[in-house]
Amino acid sequence: MNKKLKKIFVMFVMVLTIMGIGAIQNGVIANAATVGEQLTQPEDGWKRYKCGDEQITYIGEGWHYGSTWAETLHSRYNYSGSKIKFNFTGDKLRLICGYWQTTSKDVDIIIDGKKIDKYVINNGTNSNENILVYEKLDLNKKEHSLELVNNTDEYLTINAVDIDENEVLKLYNENISTISLDKSSLNLKENNTKKLTAITTPSAVDVEWLSSDEAIAKVDENGKVTGIKEGTCIVTVQIKGTDVKATCEVTVTKEDIVNPEEPSIENGSLYIEMVDGNIKRADKSQIEKFKKWFISRDLDETENPIFKITNAKGNAEYLVHDKVVGFEIRE
Repeated sequence: MNKKLKKIFVMFVMVLTIMGIGAIQNGVIANAATVGEQLTQPEDGWKRYKCGDEQITYIGEGWHYGSTWAETLHSRYNYSGSKIKFNFTGDKLRLICGYWQTTSKDVDIIIDGKKIDKYVINNGTNSNENILVYEKLDLNKKEHSLELVNNTDEYLTINAVDIDENEVLKLYNENISTISLDKSSLNLKENNTKKLTAITTPSAVDVEWLSSDEAIAKVDENGKVTGIKEGTCIVTVQIKGTDVKATCEVTVTKEDIVNPEEPSIENGSLYIEMVDGNIKRADKSQIEKFKKWFISRDLDETENPIFKITNAKGNAEYLVHDKVVGFEIRE
């Protein structure tokens, strides 16, 4: 074998090895099933509810297990308007059934009150059970209602329902309670407040607010959040009597400390306090001279003990150093 062919052969083997590792994990085929393929067990990340689960409601007459479809519930033949209903939580859904020539050719899938697709269980052939006949993978992560509505008088059937392994199937209820917050994160300073607003469906429901750490931030019954000290916590709002909730991450930072500005000498006024409690106001042009005189006299008693100021009325006044308690420069 020449070098070029040998190199191609080695690369081919490496590709097959990588594909083999990627395709099998712990002895389970890793490739996701596609619509039309048989799926006898739920894949990783999914869990299965069989058609007889008590959370699934069947509307119409004659629902039963047939001798042919041992794991399938189906409606009575020659009966239109049959329905299958349930609620589920999460963001993905799979419907498991089989293809039969006598099943309905026209079944609506209604999610959250909106007709979104068709439930195809008749492709002109008779097949095995447990076929992945429908999937929806891009739903919002919340509770959803689902209806399968038969528009013909042929059989409506189902094997099972697959949903996220961490979610649950529930009895059908089109009036689903939902809640969200206007912010998913909130930043505020210590001793400052900001408001969170909860949006609920239906709108007139009672909610409860809770902070995961009130030493960092507190929240009142109206959603007003107050920063207490530096740190991060979670504020949760929940519809009373349910497990429906929404959260917001709150980050508290230290309060800004504003250092007072030194008064402007050019635009300020000089206030001099005397031992008798009187306050003398001097012309701003004398500030620097007065400061120099007052400090120099403290250091050297030979300095002149008297300072002449022009008061607020424009009159001359003479201040004795020993009678001055202190002075202040104000803007």
